[in-house]
Amino acid sequence: TIEFLKANPYFVLDTAFFDADFKYKLLASIDDFDERCDGLLIHSENFQALNLLQEKYRESIKCIYIDPPYNTAASEIAYKNEYKHSSWLSLMENRLSRSLSLMNDTSVIEVAIDDFEQRYLQTVMDSVYGIDNFITNIAILTNPKGREQEFVSQAHDYSIIYAKNKTTAKMYDFRLTEDAHSKKYSLSDGEHKYRELPLKRTGSGKTREERPFMFFPFIYKSTEQILYVIPRDEYVKIYNKDTNTFDDDYLRTLKLKYNELGCEFILPIEENGTLLRWRWGYDSCIKGIEDGILIAKKTANKYSIYEKNYGDEYVSPKSLWYGERYDASSKGTNLLKSILPGNPFDYPKSIYTVEDNIRISSSENDLILDYFAGSGTTGHAVINLNRDDSGKRKYILVEMGNYFDLVTKPIIKTVIYDTD
Repeated sequence: TIEFLKANPYFVLDTAFFDADFKYKLLASIDDFDERCDGLLIHSENFQALNLLQEKYRESIKCIYIDPPYNTAASEIAYKNEYKHSSWLSLMENRLSRSLSLMNDTSVIEVAIDDFEQRYLQTVMDSVYGIDNFITNIAILTNPKGREQEFVSQAHDYSIIYAKNKTTAKMYDFRLTEDAHSKKYSLSDGEHKYRELPLKRTGSGKTREERPFMFFPFIYKSTEQILYVIPRDEYVKIYNKDTNTFDDDYLRTLKLKYNELGCEFILPIEENGTLLRWRWGYDSCIKGIEDGILIAKKTANKYSIYEKNYGDEYVSPKSLWYGERYDASSKGTNLLKSILPGNPFDYPKSIYTVEDNIRISSSENDLILDYFAGSGTTGHAVINLNRDDSGKRKYILVEMGNYFDLVTKPIIKTVIYDTD
C-alpha cells in the first residue's frame, strides 16, 4: 500500500481516507516529489496565491498565460461609482505587478482579452513591463459567427504578449504538420521537399538604388542549361560607389555581348520596367549556383531566377490566427461539456488557442503559470503538449471559490487519466 501511495501521490492529496499527518509524512518521504508532479493546483484568491509563490518560484516561470474576466456585460466585475474600467485595471495591475518577479529574463506573459478592455490593458502592461518590452498583439478568430453587439459583431479576441526583458526573451516557432509541410513544400528533387521562391526582391527596399551592389545580371545558356553570374571584373563596373551612379551604357554593352553568344541576360525587373535588385548578394549567388540552389526558369516567355527553398519543418508565428482549431465554441465550450457535463463555466478558450500560445512561449521543460485558471484549459493544454512531444512541461493553476472544486480540479483530474 505504501509503495502504491508513493507511486501515486496525487491520490493521497485528493483522498479523505487519510488524515493530514499521515499525508504529510508520506509525501515528505518522497525525495523527488516536485519532479514527479507535473502540475500544481492552488485553491486561492489569485493575489494571495501570487504572494505565496514568491519565495519558491521566484524567476522560475517561463510563460504566464492568463485569460482574465473581460469585464463585458456577460462577465462584469463589481465596481463602485461607475469607475468601471479603473476597477478592472486595478485588479489587473496588482496581479501583473506581483507576477513580474516570478518571471526570468527569458520569460513572456500572454494575456487573452477582447476589444472592450484591450486598449486599457495594454496601457497598464506598458507601465508594468515597460513599453520597450512589448512583443506583439495576436488577433485570433475565436468566434467565426460573431457575437452580436452594437454596430459590428465581435468575432476575434487578442493575445497580448510582453517580455520581462525583450532583449533576452525566448520565443519559439510553430512546427508544421505533415499535411501543411507537404502543401507548403510541394516540389521534390528525389530526396528533399522544396518550393521555388523568386530571387527578385519585392516589397520594401526592392529597387537597385536602395541596395546597388545587389543589382547585376545572371547569364543562362538554355541549350546547355548552364547558369552563372557575370565575372567579377564586369560586375564591379556596373555601379560606381564614388559617384553613386549605375553605368547603364555598359550594362547594355554586356547584354549585347551575351545575347550574341546565345545566352539569356537576366536582370531583376518589375513588370512596369523598374529595375530592382536580388535578395542575395553577388558572392552568395555564386555559391547558390554551385550548390544547385539557384535555377533559371522560363515564365511568361522570359527567364527568371528562383531559389530552391528546402522544407523547414518550423515556421514563424503570424500576428493573425484563424481556422476551425481556434473556434471557441466547437473546440472550447463543446469540449468542456464533453469532459464535464453540466459544468457552470462559460466562455472557455479553444484548447488549440491555448496550446499554440504555450508552444510559442515555452519549450519542453518549462514551467507555465495561469492565475486565472477557470476551466483549467491551460493545464489541459500543457498535458496535451507533453503527450504530443514527450515534453516535461509543468503547470501551476490558481482558481478560487466554487469554480476550483466544481470545474478546475475535476477537469484536470479527468484529463490526467483520460487520453482521448
